[in-house]
Amino acid sequence: MGVTTYTDEVTTPIAAERLFKAFFVESNNLFPELLPGLIKSIKFIEGEGGAGTIKQIEYLEGGTWKNMKTKIDEFDVKNLVCKYSIFEGDMVGGELETISYDVKIEACGDGKCTCRTISKYHTKGDSVINEEEMKRGKEKSEAIFKAVEKHLVENPTIYA
Repeated sequence: MGVTTYTDEVTTPIAAERLFKAFFVESNNLFPELLPGLIKSIKFIEGEGGAGTIKQIEYLEGGTWKNMKTKIDEFDVKNLVCKYSIFEGDMVGGELETISYDVKIEACGDGKCTCRTISKYHTKGDSVINEEEMKRGKEKSEAIFKAVEKHLVENPTIYA
């Protein structure tokens, strides 16, 4: 099994606690509301949001992906850390065994924060990552981030 690692860092005008809550506490309700053209639903299969929780994400028909299952491996509200993996669905299978994410959100003054994400793509055997698939995944992640950021800027009392 091979592992390809990517690191990304984004600074946003949103307070760290608000961003963490939007992405990791309220995402099952917020994402389908903000992105009705992409995400149909997010449901808990097992657990209630903490470590060990398994979520089923359903995308709208006609898109690149139909569904995926994620598992929260670590959930630390105090330190604003969430580690999770995609282990089933359209994004994995074929060459990819799993995709894992390590997200840390840190305050950086003036009500802003930095979101650091380490993404690890675990391939099967000697398989090579499909760069085009990764690019599509990154574009969707960026669209989700921008939609959440815009929503929080426009609604400063939500998750405050």
